[in-house]
Amino acid sequence: MNKSILRRKVLQVLATLPLHQRVSANVQIEKNLIELLEFKKAKTILFYASFASEVSTYSLLRRFWHLHNKQRLILPRVMNDNLILQQVENFENLKMSNWGILEPLPNCLKILPKEIDLAIVPGVAFDKKGNRLGRGKGFYDRLLPEISASKIGLAFSCQIVKSLPTQAHDVKVDKVVTEEGVEIMNNE
Repeated sequence: MNKSILRRKVLQVLATLPLHQRVSANVQIEKNLIELLEFKKAKTILFYASFASEVSTYSLLRRFWHLHNKQRLILPRVMNDNLILQQVENFENLKMSNWGILEPLPNCLKILPKEIDLAIVPGVAFDKKGNRLGRGKGFYDRLLPEISASKIGLAFSCQIVKSLPTQAHDVKVDKVVTEEGVEIMNNE
């Protein structure tokens, strides 16, 4: 199955998730993530501001700003065809982009990809080998090769599929956190 067909099928499944199930799953995903040793040890964490049917990160961002003063929260901002990484200290540092995604204001401190200790990445689908299917624009495909830190995807369990079509430029995630627990990927 090609990427665009698979992307469409998974997005259709996500669109039918009942609200109560989505809310409950989000709470459990957040708990599972913050219990990870990688999360607790990281000083500079790349997050994403959730969009549409993705696992919601807004509660995580709020929690982060209230509880993790010693960690730096980094969010991406689209600039041309790339993601620029910037430190964000509260919701006032964000604005809605043309894509309908909250992004850092241009004056927020820019961060180099090599400074990231942990990358939390979105995905439409993930497989057991750590392959990730994004939304098709390639933003994370261009960014992730520059990040040597551990990469963790956030997903609802219905987003874990048997196999994904891959290309040479695809970067795998090390783990995927779902409401059911933490999937450690077989990155062969």
